[in-house]
Amino acid sequence: EEKMNNAQGGIKNAIKFSFKHHQLRCLIIACAFFYLASLATATYNTVMKESAGMTEEQITYALYLYPVGNALATLISGFISDKFGRKATIVSMGIASICCYSLFISSAMLSWSPYLTGFAIGGYMGCYWGAGDTIGSIMFSESAPTNLRSSVTVINTLLNGIIGGIAMLISMIVIPNIPSSMFGYFYLCLTIPGLIGATIVIFKFVGETKGLDLSKVTGKEWDKKDVKNESTNI
Repeated sequence: EEKMNNAQGGIKNAIKFSFKHHQLRCLIIACAFFYLASLATATYNTVMKESAGMTEEQITYALYLYPVGNALATLISGFISDKFGRKATIVSMGIASICCYSLFISSAMLSWSPYLTGFAIGGYMGCYWGAGDTIGSIMFSESAPTNLRSSVTVINTLLNGIIGGIAMLISMIVIPNIPSSMFGYFYLCLTIPGLIGATIVIFKFVGETKGLDLSKVTGKEWDKKDVKNESTNI
């Protein structure tokens, strides 16, 4: 029956299949954590202007180095993915995202160099989306059988919308009830736990997918029962 459903494809079958198998289930959990940090990609200007009180001139200086940090992080992410694998990319970029966003908030709120502020948030964007593309596009597709591969990647898009919407709803409830000087710290408290949770789930519970023969992937390779059977046969 499962083979018949897989052959048919479709988002409904993809969701059922994903929750049934360890690898995809853990990727869904990791993405749920990861997208809690998505608000940080859209609110950095608010943090600089309203929370940190930076002038237009300082924000302009900061944005000079934004693309530099972004491009550098994106290049490093691609190199790590090809050289060391998907897990290494997500874990390293997850940790780098935590460091970059913490540095951005510290530099902005404590009135450090605007150039450092811009470089840090640019680095965050590159690291965050480098890890996000690896989880959502690459690992999801490489962990699913051929007939469900496209449908499974749609789950990532749905998660992005759902979890991003929840994060936005939390923001809409909290932001009107705190002073503008606290906006940056609020976004920090929403972003860092999500990144930590996603990084831990990927590191401890998700298997590497680099180098797999995608035509032979069934999605069951990482299920504990199948791993136990393989070791018994050996």
